[in-house]
Amino acid sequence: MSLYEDIAEQIAERIAARGARPGDQIEGELQLANEFGVSRGTIVKALETLESRGLVRREQGRGTFVQGRAALHTTTMLASFSLHVRQEGHRPGGRVVGWRRTRHEPDNPLHARFPKGEELVEFTRVRMIDGVPVGVHRVATTLAIAEGIGLLDALTTNADFSFYALAEQAGIHVAGGEETYSAVLAGDELAGWLELEQPAALLVVERHTVDLNGDPFEAVQAHYVPGRYEIRAERRRRRLPKSGPTA
Repeated sequence: MSLYEDIAEQIAERIAARGARPGDQIEGELQLANEFGVSRGTIVKALETLESRGLVRREQGRGTFVQGRAALHTTTMLASFSLHVRQEGHRPGGRVVGWRRTRHEPDNPLHARFPKGEELVEFTRVRMIDGVPVGVHRVATTLAIAEGIGLLDALTTNADFSFYALAEQAGIHVAGGEETYSAVLAGDELAGWLELEQPAALLVVERHTVDLNGDPFEAVQAHYVPGRYEIRAERRRRRLPKSGPTA
């Protein structure tokens, strides 16, 4: 992903997080250039990218205005489920179906990246879009992170919380991670939570992320219902070297 595309993604996320409406004006090109520490030309290319998606419109002499909601689009950026759903113009939701405090378990795949002996918190949540169950997230993080961001309170009082938003509000930022994809048949428990008739196939996304220090932040095993939630992954060819003259 190029620099201007990265900035375009961040501006789109900012618009969605604010709940901006069509017609709202966003920051000017010079202000954005100063905020991101880049040239005005880079900001112009980022805004042109957003304009091509229909998210903003640029008016000469006036500025840049929100045109509509950002669609869920192909991206390499890590972002929360709630953010993606809001960008699509829908209402995210959740229902916690279980959580526990535990210590690192060697045979538990969610614990694989955490240090041995670490105290952890696991929770399972049904994720919804406009009230329809679309997936089940099983998440593990350290007890220290859970207590530091107020996760334990959220698990008992607010099933619609955004895990990433809680972390960012506490000054913890996700730096990156990796995902693997597979497909499975739903067990009876998952089928019940997702209101599916058996047999039913599910898309599985396993994700491990780290914070800015490179320390494990979360492990996620997510099961999604095909047709209810769409994930698009971007793939690009590496730039090939120019071939030299042949003998």
